[in-house]
Amino acid sequence: MPSINRRDFLKQFGVGAAAVGTSLAFPTLLAGCSPASTGGGSSTVPIKIGALIDMSGPFSVYGTGMSNAINLAAKEINDAGGIVGRPVELLIEDAATDPKTSTEKATKFVQQTKVDLVIGIISSAVRDAVVPVICDRGNTLFIYPTLYEGGSCNPNLFSFGPTPPQQIEPYIPWLMTEKGNTFYCVGLDYVWPRTVVPIVRGLVEANGGQVLGEEFVPIGSTDLGAIVAKIKAANPKVVFSLASGPSLYAMARQMYDAGLMNTMTLATPFVDDSDTGGMPNEVAEGVLTSMTWYKSVDLPENKEWLEKAAAMFGADPDLNEMGVTLRNGMFLYADAVKRAGSTEVEAVRTALETARLDKSPQGPVSVENHHLVQNIYIGEIQSGRIEVIKTFEQLSPNQTCQN
Repeated sequence: MPSINRRDFLKQFGVGAAAVGTSLAFPTLLAGCSPASTGGGSSTVPIKIGALIDMSGPFSVYGTGMSNAINLAAKEINDAGGIVGRPVELLIEDAATDPKTSTEKATKFVQQTKVDLVIGIISSAVRDAVVPVICDRGNTLFIYPTLYEGGSCNPNLFSFGPTPPQQIEPYIPWLMTEKGNTFYCVGLDYVWPRTVVPIVRGLVEANGGQVLGEEFVPIGSTDLGAIVAKIKAANPKVVFSLASGPSLYAMARQMYDAGLMNTMTLATPFVDDSDTGGMPNEVAEGVLTSMTWYKSVDLPENKEWLEKAAAMFGADPDLNEMGVTLRNGMFLYADAVKRAGSTEVEAVRTALETARLDKSPQGPVSVENHHLVQNIYIGEIQSGRIEVIKTFEQLSPNQTCQN
C-alpha cells in the first residue's frame, strides 16, 4: 500500500492547505453548526478530538486507513446529534512515526488547541514519548489504539489495542498445532518486538517447541537478505514476524524469492487490510495474522459500517484495525461523556473505565483496567484478502493498572 503525502491527503478530503496551521482539519464534519454558545444546557461549543496519525514515516501505510475510520466516526456521531448536543471537531496532526515530532504535535493539542481527547499513535516508543505531555502535564485523556506489549498504566491513558494475553497467548499454541513447532523470530528494534519475542519464546518452549533464532532490525529496514539466509539455513516451520509495514513486505518478498514460502509459514500479529496492497498476491498468499478486526469479519454491524465507509470514501476504502479501534474509542468516549454529564477529565475518566459497546464492527468491546475485552481473529491472506479462519471470543487483556 503506497503512503499518501500531505498534499494528496488534503486534496482527497477537500481541505485547504491553510486549515488550522499545520493541522489537517475537517470542517465538513461540522456542517450546520452555529457559532459557539456558552449558555446553559446543550452547547454548540465543539468537543475537540486531536488525532496523532502517521501520515508520513515508516508506518504511514496505516495512516489513511486510520484517518478514514475516525472521520467516518466523527460523521456518525455528529449525524446522531453530537455528544450531549455538542458537535465533534476532529483535528489531525502527522505523527510521522517520530517521538520528537509527535511530542511537538501533542504539546500543541494540549496547550494551544486545548483538545478534550487525544487519540492515535502506533509505535510504543512514540507512545511513551507523548504520554507525559498528554496525560501528565496536559491532564488530558489519551486513547492509544495499537497492539502493544502491555504494562502501560496512567490514569489518563486508555490502551485499547490487543495485549499479548489476547493476541499472542492463544495464537502460538494454535500455530504449533496447525503449522509446526520450530520457530524463527524477526522483529523491529523497538519496545514492542523486544518485549514480545521473549513471550513467544516462552510459549513455544512451554508447548514443546523450539525457537531456532531471533533477529531485530531498525524500523523501516528493507534489506533483509542476510536474515533470510539465516532462516533458510535454520529451516523452521514458522517464521514469526514482529516486523511491520515496509519491513514485513520486504521480508515476505525476499522469503518468496528464496523459495521459502512453500516450505515455511510466515505468521505475524501485525498484518491487516492496509497491508495487503503492500505485497503481491503470490507473495502474501498464506500469510497468517492475529488481530481484532478485518473487513471479512462476519457481523452485521461490520457490513453496515463498511457500507457507510464505501459511501463516504468510495468502493473498497482503505481501513484497518487501528482505525476501527479508534472508531470504537470515540464511541466509548462519547458514551462516557453522556454518562458523566460533563467533559471534565476526572468525571469522564471514571465513566470511561466502565464503558462498553455491545455492537461494533469488531464485535462487543468493554473497558477493563483501561484496556479492552475484545475478540481476536486469526486471519489468512487468500487471493489478496484477509479471511477469518479462527475466532477467540471476548478475551481479557489481563492487565492490572494501579492508577
